[in-house]
Amino acid sequence: MDSLKYYERMKRRPSAVDFNGPTDRHHLLAVGMGNNRENEMIEHYSVINLTRQQHQVLHARGVEAFEQMYKINLWECAFKNVRDYAIDLESEIEELKIKLLIAEGAR
Repeated sequence: MDSLKYYERMKRRPSAVDFNGPTDRHHLLAVGMGNNRENEMIEHYSVINLTRQQHQVLHARGVEAFEQMYKINLWECAFKNVRDYAIDLESEIEELKIKLLIAEGAR
């Protein structure tokens, strides 16, 4: 999987907490200062979406307090995002296979 495509796709997702938007993408695995988020990196697969206010609360209070406050498991949300992305990719591949078969049959 292409982590940049995944990271870009996540831009359009609603908040993991309350499904509102617009959202900021938050990396659960720290990218680190000075690293370019436009490069391929495994950390992109740890992204969750939060509203700006939620994102500020997370940074102010920390992950554990945030999870208790909102009764949410952020790593579970990140896993579900990756799972949904993989399912979407699988569906896209199947659609492409069907289109190729149709195109071959039309020859």
